[in-house]
Amino acid sequence: MIGNLTTQWFQQEVEVIDERQIVNSVSKTVTLDYIPSSTRPLAVKYNGLVLTEVNSNPTIYQYVADRDNGVLYFNDNMSNKTIIANYVGIGRWCIGADKIYTNVDNKGDVLETLHELLQKNIEIIDSVKTVGDGATPIRIGLDDIPEDVQNGYTFFQATLKKIITFYNGKWYCNGEEVNLG
Repeated sequence: MIGNLTTQWFQQEVEVIDERQIVNSVSKTVTLDYIPSSTRPLAVKYNGLVLTEVNSNPTIYQYVADRDNGVLYFNDNMSNKTIIANYVGIGRWCIGADKIYTNVDNKGDVLETLHELLQKNIEIIDSVKTVGDGATPIRIGLDDIPEDVQNGYTFFQATLKKIITFYNGKWYCNGEEVNLG
């Protein structure tokens, strides 16, 4: 594990053909989709020209491969250029959802992670499934909707088989405005 990353090693090798990547203009690097095998060929092309792998200080049409991390390093001249890589992948870097921050305050304190956000949404989806798939769904006739509806008022309309929410004077279902009249 490096930092927040862990490696998922494959049981079988993955042959990667024509993976297109753009060389980062700042770092002059490309991070491959997979971790390449250290014992199998790694071919990198630019405009049909096969580039040469070197151990350090790449010049034009050369690159350095950090096969342990799946990173290719290029010369400044390759900035923003599209390369094509062919190789055999043996693993992939993964980052846990608890390490991805979706909300941070101005002090740098983490307020919410992707894992927490996913958990909240799973709870909402499960409650929707319970309402929608339950033995006795909440049944509300369109004539029974209160007149003093506030933003966020939500109900399951059994006839339409939809969850409907009121917001800013309009009714919505799945993000699209609906007419209940």
